Amino acid sequence: MAQLSADLIQSLHFFLLHGFQILENQRATRDLNRVNQALEGNAASLSTFATDWSHWTDAHQFMEGKILISSQTTSKCLHL
Repeated sequence: MAQLSADLIQSLHFFLLHGFQILENQRATRDLNRVNQALEGNAASLSTFATDWSHWTDAHQFMEGKILISSQTTSKCLHL
């Protein structure tokens, strides 16, 4: 009888542990996907923000005379 109880406990432990491992893996995968989506969103926002600031930096440097526009660039702008 004691052996039967020990086997039953061991079997239940194995199946419960296996079930919890599957559940934990599913939740970890879900959470990692959410983190990945959040990081991708932050990267897209940062890219937009950096691009916006780079245009302002170029404009500021141009106004200070630090950037010279070549005649080739000017002719391209006139044909837009």
